[in-house]
Amino acid sequence: NCESPAWASYKETKDTHGEHYNQTIDDMPPDVVQKVDDMTKSDKVIYKAAVQRFIKDVEAMEQRFKVKILCSAQREKLHQKADSA
Repeated sequence: NCESPAWASYKETKDTHGEHYNQTIDDMPPDVVQKVDDMTKSDKVIYKAAVQRFIKDVEAMEQRFKVKILCSAQREKLHQKADSA
């Protein structure tokens, strides 16, 4: 329930399993970036559809159980990630 006061004290964790990456996409040669884009074109379509389906399913659960599961900020982040994929 994202409307619960308990969420204010939630501390997100991120486990990197000891791996560190200092490079960004800007460090890659343009031809490599293009090859990766070409190979992942279908992945982006599938990801966007999956995010849309996830949000739809969450909205159905919210209506069914009358509880807010996905807060507005997280919903917006998901939309932004799907749109930029």
